[in-house]
Amino acid sequence: FPIALGDTPDGSSVIHAATKNKGNSVIETTVKDFDGQEFGVDYPISIETLDSILNHQKQRVSLVKMDAQGFECYIMDGMKSVLN
Repeated sequence: FPIALGDTPDGSSVIHAATKNKGNSVIETTVKDFDGQEFGVDYPISIETLDSILNHQKQRVSLVKMDAQGFECYIMDGMKSVLN
């Protein structure tokens, strides 16, 4: 699923894939888990807001769990309607 959540509908970026810890793959700025952390392939992705994805949904979202390696604030900026 090459879509990331963020604050920009119809945006794009890359995911920098960590070679020894795929859970530390990050968008934009690389954040190292440890001194020897290396990043390999960059994967192009589309960025959408959660508001734009859920725009036509009639169900209420009661829980959102995220672990986005420091990108959480961008995601929350893109889900203002969900949070209201």
